[in-house]
Amino acid sequence: MPATCAPTVSADQADLVVRWFDADGHRVGAEMRVNAEVGLSQDKPQIAALANGGFVSVLEMPGVERSTGWGRGIVAQVYGADGLPVGGEVPVNTQTGNEQVDPAVAAAPDCGFAVVWWNHADYGVHLQRFAADGTAVGDEIRADTHDNAREDKLNYQAAVEFLADDRLVVSWARASSGSEGA
Repeated sequence: MPATCAPTVSADQADLVVRWFDADGHRVGAEMRVNAEVGLSQDKPQIAALANGGFVSVLEMPGVERSTGWGRGIVAQVYGADGLPVGGEVPVNTQTGNEQVDPAVAAAPDCGFAVVWWNHADYGVHLQRFAADGTAVGDEIRADTHDNAREDKLNYQAAVEFLADDRLVVSWARASSGSEGA
């Protein structure tokens, strides 16, 4: 694959696929499935290009909390510049139960990455950093500080981006009912 290729993602009920395109927008190679599990309702794929020519794919899928067998969670898969997986799929969220949904991913300058998502258990935005090989760096943290003790006050639609000095910026939407504000 030429170094100028960039993967794009599309979702099709059970399979999530990437396809490379060259700098002129021409297809390069065949589609490639990025989800390890098949036959499940996996969705909301996101990708980020890594500085080493590889990429990371994150997606939302049911049953990630294998101990309980229910709920939705987030998984990540790192791919090398050759398009081959680096290791296996890794769970992103360490907090289990309820729904962990709506992932967003950003690539770090050092080829690591960060993922943010919405946690239905506390109605908050959570963040986890990863090294280039997909191992977690530090603990999962809650990115927002708003007290979301009630479902009518929640933070959602998170986004994440790295700055040049390796700091992270996380943004989200905040919903609030009534007149008390967000």
